[in-house]
Amino acid sequence: MIVEISVSIKLKDSIFIGGGSGTSGMGVDSATISRSDGCLIIPGSSFKGKLRSECERIARAFEEEVCLPPIPDNMCPHYFLKSKKETYYCVICKIFGSPWLRGSLNFSDLIWKVPYNHFSPEEWKKVRKTDIRPGVSISRYTKVKMERELFFKEVMYTGMDASFNGKITGNLGTNKELALLIAGLRTLLSIGGMKSRGLGRLEDTFKYERYQVISPKYDDSNFIEELNEWQKKG
Repeated sequence: MIVEISVSIKLKDSIFIGGGSGTSGMGVDSATISRSDGCLIIPGSSFKGKLRSECERIARAFEEEVCLPPIPDNMCPHYFLKSKKETYYCVICKIFGSPWLRGSLNFSDLIWKVPYNHFSPEEWKKVRKTDIRPGVSISRYTKVKMERELFFKEVMYTGMDASFNGKITGNLGTNKELALLIAGLRTLLSIGGMKSRGLGRLEDTFKYERYQVISPKYDDSNFIEELNEWQKKG
């Protein structure tokens, strides 16, 4: 089954995706990922990892047998070889892959949708898009701040109306796999780093359309029907 899903996630607040070179100059310990014009990016790998974790949680709730990433020896097929004594891949590894199985889907980067209805391309380049957030490291043992552990991170500028768009494409074996993927998309609450500080929170799917299944023909009635069947089998 060839799958193409258009994804659009909208933020409630700022976001931090570490690993970029930054645009705010020197003195930043960790910059967020962005394009040359300053538009922030959520890498496809980051989005895939977050969605995988969400789908794992849902699959376990339906009493589905799922391996234990990210340690390779605890992932398919090794996880099930210890008990089943045969090569077996769980539904999560079939969709997202494992060290020994290529995933069936491709995840594009999610790109900040430029609000050209408010700015011209030239004006947009000059708009302030990131801010610097200070923080202090907390000791895991004493639960108090650590001496000389002040850090600065570059995050999206607070108050920016931002949605990130991308695509999921590839092949899935069953409607069950598609239903699980959509369930994960519908229940994502946050993405990125510094979530304990309130960053990366997403608008829920009741306020806007987070995804659109372009192929195959698939709507909410199909999704609910498939989940009901899955629940009965569980």
